[in-house]
Amino acid sequence: MVRTSGPKDSFPVVVGWSLYDLANTVFYLLVVTICLPKHLAELTGEESRINVGYLPAMVASAILCPAFGAVLQKIGGAKGWTLALTAGCVASTLAMAVLDSWVAISAVFGFGLVCYQLASVSYQSLLPHVASPAKAGRVSGLGVALGYLGNVVALALLIWTALEKTHGVEAVFFLAALAFLLFTIPFAWFVPAMEKRGKFHGKLFASEIAGTLGTLRRVSSRRGFGWFLIGNFLVCDAINTVLLQVSRYAEHPSGLGLTVDGRTRLMITINIAAVVGGLVIGRLADRTSGKAMTMFSGACLALGIAGAEWVPGTWFRQGSMAVLGGVGIAGVWTAGRLWLLQMNPEEEASEAFGMYGLTMKLSLLSLPAFTLLVDVTESYRSPILLVVAILLLGLLVWWRTPAGVVAEAGAPREAPTSNPQ
Repeated sequence: MVRTSGPKDSFPVVVGWSLYDLANTVFYLLVVTICLPKHLAELTGEESRINVGYLPAMVASAILCPAFGAVLQKIGGAKGWTLALTAGCVASTLAMAVLDSWVAISAVFGFGLVCYQLASVSYQSLLPHVASPAKAGRVSGLGVALGYLGNVVALALLIWTALEKTHGVEAVFFLAALAFLLFTIPFAWFVPAMEKRGKFHGKLFASEIAGTLGTLRRVSSRRGFGWFLIGNFLVCDAINTVLLQVSRYAEHPSGLGLTVDGRTRLMITINIAAVVGGLVIGRLADRTSGKAMTMFSGACLALGIAGAEWVPGTWFRQGSMAVLGGVGIAGVWTAGRLWLLQMNPEEEASEAFGMYGLTMKLSLLSLPAFTLLVDVTESYRSPILLVVAILLLGLLVWWRTPAGVVAEAGAPREAPTSNPQ
């Protein structure tokens, strides 16, 4: 794939690419983490109602994302697809703000979530064309950090304007759509389009969907990449559940029992920790390896989740969730993307990110059980124990995954011990 303009590592290109991380992270926080679970629970009286739209969308994304990544690898055009899918996600968010039926809201949310997940594949596949191998970790970290910094600003706006309390969650949906749209503009303006090598057509996409299992077997055969994907499946299962339930846990009487403003302040603290974690872990990953810092981040996350339930004292529980949890989640995203690139040649990055997306979207083991246990027991202790156990199992799988990197297609080498100059 040939670049049409803009050098790797240039400031405008890196910032333009990274700001899209801000755009989609703010959307996920305001819609998926904070507003929609609460909105649906208030409409129906059941915490598990979020699963109606979320689970089918994630299954559909799991089927479509690998094929989508494989198609992009053949035809190019990742930037254009990112922009088109973002438009679909923004439109669905606006629709959620005006609909009254929980069924209609769930359906529209499902469509928007699929657009969001597919856009993540095309967006992330641009990383090796935006950053050189020596700086990929810090660029990935910058994107993650800017994403969480955007969350801090969005959450501060919620407190300052009292938007949710005075105008309801519908107004927050409008804010999420506007933020997603505005912060996609630098990406559209500065990130160079890649040369197209073909046209998208339904038969190609269908054939790639049919060949997903074959693609998975082929990609997984690359020097332990299969173990990486299995570990990613388990770790992301825990993360997906945490992201969907942390806001409800903060407010729920059986959780931390915070007020709306208290919940928002906790979310701000989590995201500040994630900003710092993304920047620091990105640089450390460049100097050590993607594996080392991904493992470290996963361990932080496990301690943060466990501490939020079992550490004595409300302030210590909040601190555990905020600091360790924020650093852990940001670090897994930051270093995990670098680790993936270190295990796959650049020209096969789109396909690898498609498989990466598959494991993330199929990570649905604990969410139904988590929400059902909360509904039945009115307690978070057993659900959190389940999430921590799945997370630790994922880290165990990652522990046996090699940290080697590829210098070129089919030529593995050892991970660097220092940052190349």
